[in-house]
Amino acid sequence: MSTVMRRAEIECTRDIPSNRLMNTLKYQVQMKGFYVSVVLTLRDADVLCGRGRTCFNHIGNKRFRTIISSNVQRYVTAKSKSDKTALVEEIIYEVWKENGRFLKEDPETGLWLDTGLQGAKEKVGHSLRDAATMTKTKFRTPRRKSKNTNNSTPTASLGAAEQARS
Repeated sequence: MSTVMRRAEIECTRDIPSNRLMNTLKYQVQMKGFYVSVVLTLRDADVLCGRGRTCFNHIGNKRFRTIISSNVQRYVTAKSKSDKTALVEEIIYEVWKENGRFLKEDPETGLWLDTGLQGAKEKVGHSLRDAATMTKTKFRTPRRKSKNTNNSTPTASLGAAEQARS
């Protein structure tokens, strides 16, 4: 299905942006009983939620990963849940300040939908947790390999050594 759906298929109202620099058509579409914002033009500051090459290589997602990596240490050292929540909201507002949005592709229509504040919180929180996990495993000391290459237990090898002496 094409990115722009026919008016007969969905009920939509065109919302003309007040800022002429946005150059984006935004539609309010009723899907499954809810009105959602449909995005027809992606911006460089948008963060695309999803998997695959399109999302990973989008310039907004690259910027987002930079923001996450610069804040992961603050997340790890945060003392309380409220501190972590404040950091998540700070990152969301940083993306929004750059005129970015958090978007998710609708699998049925192929249109990009604005996730809103709740979806943005989930994306940022998940990204911070993943980055924190990667940071912790990166600096973890590697486990030492045992010196015994055979499957014998240390007591069995001790008994063999005593027998060799006698």
